[in-house]
Amino acid sequence: MKNSFAAVGILLLASVGGFMFYMGLLNEWLIDQKPFGPWQVVYLEQEGSYGQTGSSIEKVSEALAGVDVEPQFALAVFYSNPDNLPEDELKSEAGFVLAKDDLPKIRGLSSEFKTRELQRKMYVFTDFPNRNFLSYFIGPMMCYSRLENYCEDLRLEFNSSVELYRNDRIYYLVPKSRKPD
Repeated sequence: MKNSFAAVGILLLASVGGFMFYMGLLNEWLIDQKPFGPWQVVYLEQEGSYGQTGSSIEKVSEALAGVDVEPQFALAVFYSNPDNLPEDELKSEAGFVLAKDDLPKIRGLSSEFKTRELQRKMYVFTDFPNRNFLSYFIGPMMCYSRLENYCEDLRLEFNSSVELYRNDRIYYLVPKSRKPD
């Protein structure tokens, strides 16, 4: 009886450890700085909970499929730190980066879909494995606290952020700008 409890305990620990390894929770964390962009973006504006980002990206994806446009990757731009504002005051954008050649194809989309160019800019960034739907919950919890600490150490602003959703990685970017003295 004791042996079967021990075996179950060892199996449970191995499963939890394997899951943590698979999800990237045991990875070494690298925070770096580099320029990203410029990007041509089609997006939906959002107000309120950042939790609606996935449904907005899905809506843009369906619209792009309807005009036969294959986007490069998804992204979301978050204009405020949700720890500093009430949920109903949060503003964001969610959509896709397109190739410049695809811009004429999307002119017929509904006016709710906006387009613009995100200029090339320096960012502080880190990334997280994109394994499954849990990555979209675990990644922000793991990455933003590290980015915030890094920015605090370098006296950088930590307000807005950009998330890039690639096939196998999610990139968390914070625009590099100094805190006012």
